Amino acid sequence: MKNVTLFLVGIIISLNAFSQIVFDVLSNSCDTNVVGTFPFEYAGELDGGVSDWGTPDITNPINAIQGCLVLVNDGVAGTTTFGTPTITVNNSVLGCDSTNWTQDLTGKIAVIFRGICNFSLKAYNAQKRGAIGVVIINHTGSPIPMSGGAFGTLVTIPVIQIGRADGDELLACLDTTCNGIVGFIGNKVGFYANDMGSRLGYFLMPENLATPQHLAPNGTIFPVDLGLYAYNTGTNAQIGATATVTVVRQSNGSTVYSQTSAPLDFNALDSTFVDTQYIDLGTYAPSVWNIDTYTVTYTLNATSDEYLFDNSFSYEFKITDPIFGYYAKSRTNNVGKPIYTTSYSLNQMDNYDSWETCITYKTSSSYVYNSMQWFKGLTFVATPTGYDIINELIEIRAYEWNDVFTDIYSPPTFDNLVLLDSTPHTFLDNNPIVDVNFNNSISIMPDKRYLFCVRNYINDSVRIGFDEGINYNATVNNYLQPMFPVMIENSGNPNSWFLHGFGIEIVPSIVINFDHEVGVNESQSLKDYFPYPNPVTNLLTVPIRKKVEGKVLVEVFDLTGKLVLTENNTIGNEALKLNVASISNGAYLFKLTFANGTSDQYKISVNRLNNY
Repeated sequence: MKNVTLFLVGIIISLNAFSQIVFDVLSNSCDTNVVGTFPFEYAGELDGGVSDWGTPDITNPINAIQGCLVLVNDGVAGTTTFGTPTITVNNSVLGCDSTNWTQDLTGKIAVIFRGICNFSLKAYNAQKRGAIGVVIINHTGSPIPMSGGAFGTLVTIPVIQIGRADGDELLACLDTTCNGIVGFIGNKVGFYANDMGSRLGYFLMPENLATPQHLAPNGTIFPVDLGLYAYNTGTNAQIGATATVTVVRQSNGSTVYSQTSAPLDFNALDSTFVDTQYIDLGTYAPSVWNIDTYTVTYTLNATSDEYLFDNSFSYEFKITDPIFGYYAKSRTNNVGKPIYTTSYSLNQMDNYDSWETCITYKTSSSYVYNSMQWFKGLTFVATPTGYDIINELIEIRAYEWNDVFTDIYSPPTFDNLVLLDSTPHTFLDNNPIVDVNFNNSISIMPDKRYLFCVRNYINDSVRIGFDEGINYNATVNNYLQPMFPVMIENSGNPNSWFLHGFGIEIVPSIVINFDHEVGVNESQSLKDYFPYPNPVTNLLTVPIRKKVEGKVLVEVFDLTGKLVLTENNTIGNEALKLNVASISNGAYLFKLTFANGTSDQYKISVNRLNNY
């Protein structure tokens, strides 16, 4: 387990601890959208320590490389189909043949597709033809660790692996000669003269990226602190650098908050330290939070910066419906389903009975208790480790967390957990997005902490999904609250809780869903506020909760986030009539965006009986 014990404290970071190791595509004449930073796995130890690879110490800037990215061609005929989703590639891009390979790779970074032979043979073959580095494209999912095999210790150039999605983008542009696609692999500290930057995990976010309006009625209860850590990895001092943040509502494109910092001076890089300073950009605390998606963009402004890929960062957070909304710490798509970039299981451990990955949830003392509003269930991600997970068992859990503590330095003990519900789930298909409702209605109480968990028993077939596309390092350092603990149950031993889970940068892809019980006495009044009938056959009536008139944009998304229907209407304070006859049976998210920039969202089921 990875325990997070070091946060971003102080304003200066040790050079040895800083190493900013990246794989960047610096230019691409084919597709400028491919220009940027790619996640990767390094072959061997990053510091060049003892391993089954002879790759260099990539933390040392002297071993950084820059050159044209070139697709290999080892002369082998035919094609092979790989991966999920499947892709058919020429055998010549696998780099497994050393007999007929005549390509000159001198000074180039070789790009090779995963498959057929060991990673080290591919890299060694490219090295013998003059390559200064190797990029291996995985045929499925995210990049994975690579074993050295028979040739690993003979490889003395940097070797990395990138994920399938990034690789597909590169493959669309690459050829076997240098055609203007330039890559950089290594530690860029000191590589440029003028290089200000920040990075994922160095900027503040809310503690949740999706928050229902009942938890965030206004900025007093739910303020969003804004700021970031900036550093100077260039060899020149930076005088008068500033940072800017903007918050934009997506529904109408309006900028609701903007702030630029006072100028700051940063010392030049020396042999010991990287000058790192926190830049406070205030707090966005509106009088009322509107249901919407908000885009936060941080931008560093420095003179003559030679490397701009780490000067601007954006993320989204959402205020969701107060009744049928959802809550998440991972990113979510436009229909409220969790985004995941990887998945983990603990099948490599020997003596455990189960493990749980959880997210925290806390109500304020000012939360107004509503007896008809409750936690409905969880949506999470589960992927197979092998062929499938059909008929495998997993469980969702809800705890009331009664530990008394102020912050993570108290720290909580996990000794006062009250199990509110445990609901088993048997997988009937391999759909990675899983919705499970609790057996019981769990009321939301004021001034309470909760844990919502996905529990996996001794089950090597199931991996739980996580989002590594976001990082809460600076956020936890700011709010000092627990985020996503992990529990491991060891045979005959007390349960072991890890406060920061697998790491602050590894976020469980779990969504908490809410519901509102409709009783006999209130059904008529709710009809005045929510679309009906639900389920609908052909004609849906949508009451307008807000006193708005004018144009309204209607968008209907299926549960994968695909837009299946869009139309423009005009309303005059009356209910909106929508014909859904063209939509197939199923569950959908209906989004209404009004002329004043506000929006409403509803989950609607379409269910019409067959006539045959």
